[in-house]
Amino acid sequence: MQAVSLTTLGLVAQAVTGVASAITQYQAERYNARVARQMALAAQRQAAWEERQKREEARRLLARQRALYGKAGVAFAGSPLEVFEETVRKAELDAMAIRYAGAVEAGRARSMARWSQYMAGQRLLGGLAGTGTTLLTQMRKYGIGMQ
Repeated sequence: MQAVSLTTLGLVAQAVTGVASAITQYQAERYNARVARQMALAAQRQAAWEERQKREEARRLLARQRALYGKAGVAFAGSPLEVFEETVRKAELDAMAIRYAGAVEAGRARSMARWSQYMAGQRLLGGLAGTGTTLLTQMRKYGIGMQ
């Protein structure tokens, strides 16, 4: 009788440890998901800031070009206008590339968040199922609860 009681106590301890481990893994994956969502938001904010900076830099460059053309007495037509238009076009393409890179990075982080969220559930279910299987196998081995 004493051996069965110690065996039962050992099985209960093993089950508690298994459940605690499953819960810990679940919580870790949930944390990873939260961090990934925060990374997505940070990537979007960073890209928006860089995009604004790029446009402001282009605005300053265009103002400088206008001032220099005006100071030199050059008419805003022909080649100077083409240079100005090319500057505007390149600046907009750069700003759009920054926005796109931010969207890609944010999408990657959101994908990581979804994966971590999925894995949280899988780790919890897997841990609980594994603990239950081990517990039932050991109970059968020792003949506990088989009356």
